[in-house]
Amino acid sequence: MSDSAVFSTRAHVFFIEPNSKKEWTPGCQGAVPVNIFFDPARSGYRVISVVDSKAIVNSALSSESSFIKTSHKFGQWLDTKTGVLYGLGFENENELNNFAEKFNKYKGQSGRPEKQQPPPQRYDSDEDLIVSKARDLLAAPEDDNDTQQELERVKAELEQTSQHLEQQNREGKKKDDEISTLKKNNAKLTSALKESAANVEEWKKLLHKYREESLEAKNKAMEAEEELRELRSKQPIRDEKAIKRLEDQIAERDQETELLKKELSTSASQIAKLSAENKSLTRKIEELKRETEKLVNDSGSKRREAQQKINNMTSKIHELQEMIAQLNA
Repeated sequence: MSDSAVFSTRAHVFFIEPNSKKEWTPGCQGAVPVNIFFDPARSGYRVISVVDSKAIVNSALSSESSFIKTSHKFGQWLDTKTGVLYGLGFENENELNNFAEKFNKYKGQSGRPEKQQPPPQRYDSDEDLIVSKARDLLAAPEDDNDTQQELERVKAELEQTSQHLEQQNREGKKKDDEISTLKKNNAKLTSALKESAANVEEWKKLLHKYREESLEAKNKAMEAEEELRELRSKQPIRDEKAIKRLEDQIAERDQETELLKKELSTSASQIAKLSAENKSLTRKIEELKRETEKLVNDSGSKRREAQQKINNMTSKIHELQEMIAQLNA
């Protein structure tokens, strides 16, 4: 083997043994050097990766080797000699493309005589490529026992890989459908959330308005109640004092009337005096009437009682005037 590599890169190495459960096994921790060397003993090229003096990748390239890109950073190929499926994970798509280019370049320069290859065929997917490769191998002529056994192993490996990829496609389609459903549900929930948020804002505005109106009404009620309390505490006292004063004045007038009647019965000479007192009483009654008018808005029942007493006193005065008129006659 030559002393230097014809191509070098770094990648995460994985592999699947022929008898394993088809699960990728990491060859090491982290990215490691991966090289393509020329093998002069076999006049061919090999992909080799050595970590701690141990070769985790040692795969001979042949014209049948096929490097398949399964994602924008990952690719794999099957070692047709050992049946090991190798996988490399690169840092970016550019490094993957560089390795794929060198892989395809040097696999065609193997020392083994190459058969005439038909024009390259385009495939819609990696699964189609694997299925096509398996069919080509199934149709390949038998060279010898070793070649036949190798081909049988490769056929079985490719068939298993094809089934595995088909299962992954079905699962991927199922996941895509689930993601599409989740996106639709998420869009509906987002729309409902926006509508709910708008309603909440409107309700907050209405609630704030109702609270202000309620507070305003409460303040007005408290003010009205305070005014009513003041009126109830002040007005009755004023009414009672005014009525008491009227009652005292009426009682006084009653006494004066009785005295006048007695004096009229004993002496006619007091008629002039009575007339003068009558005028004085009339003026006082007018004053009482004016004072009563000021109490129009006071308590109705007490005002009627006071008016009734005034009317009684007026009637008595009229009776006194009639007696004076009779005496004058």
